[in-house]
Amino acid sequence: MNEKISNTIAAKQQNINEIIKLKDKIRHSIGKDVRFRIETKHWYGYAEDFHFGKERDILDIPSETMIIILDGVIEKEKERINKLIDMEIENRNKKEGRHERKKRRKKQKARK
Repeated sequence: MNEKISNTIAAKQQNINEIIKLKDKIRHSIGKDVRFRIETKHWYGYAEDFHFGKERDILDIPSETMIIILDGVIEKEKERINKLIDMEIENRNKKEGRHERKKRRKKQKARK
């Protein structure tokens, strides 16, 4: 298997495993107050001790909605993994096809 493709598949599978763990934590905390925080990295890091006059948007998202969102992310990652596997299968089939054509040419040359 192409190393780049196999590394990408491994990274995507790791993402899926992390999302599943997060989903389980959310599922077990239903009924409790759960806060989701999305941070963007700036040149000075993640921490914004002084908010530099920026607004904070607070989204009230129920835990069940977050679980549905995470399920969608898992499905997308699985689709990407399947596409990568299909690409690898196509590449192998092309290589095998070339190899078979070379064998046929050698046999034809040997017959002449």
